[in-house]
Amino acid sequence: GAGLMVRGGKCVVAELQPAGDGSGRATLLRYTVGQYEWVESELACSPPLPRDWCPQGVVSHGGMLCCRRWIRPYIGGARRCVRESGGRLRYVEIHGDPGAPVVSTWALTEAGEWNPERRVPMADVWADESYLDAMLPGSVPALALLHPEDPDKLYFFLGSCIFAVDLRRRKIVHAWQYDPSSSRSVLLLTSFRQEKEIAA
Repeated sequence: GAGLMVRGGKCVVAELQPAGDGSGRATLLRYTVGQYEWVESELACSPPLPRDWCPQGVVSHGGMLCCRRWIRPYIGGARRCVRESGGRLRYVEIHGDPGAPVVSTWALTEAGEWNPERRVPMADVWADESYLDAMLPGSVPALALLHPEDPDKLYFFLGSCIFAVDLRRRKIVHAWQYDPSSSRSVLLLTSFRQEKEIAA
């Protein structure tokens, strides 16, 4: 439930904590980098927060922090996210049959409606040479993040790998493998391409 924003040239970390006592109130915690203390503000929410309200994510947009909520039971946190990208709020979800998952993106319009943008079957990404070069399994990944400037670029986690997919081109553009024995991560695509060139 924490979020990060830049306000007045300073980084601010914020978290909204619901009271949990049925009062519908919440506490906003803010930490401004360089001030070395958390500031608490008691909020009266309108409408009051439901008793089972839980923060699921915070997005910085237009100089404000927007909190997403979920009501128990919550399903699939690693399969969906809302982030700002290209100056607009965007919603991303991995959905569909587990054997044939689809990645879809929507952008929030000025009228407050979600406009569909991309719908990409993961099978298209798995079949691309870039995915085969990275030697990643054809498994459903977890969403890591949406690129802040390019809404067609998504980052995913799969095991100890993080990889970036260009949805428009339906291919991996970067892939890193975490190596706990090293202080550096390994850029997979570069090393695999070099191995293929040497073998050829």
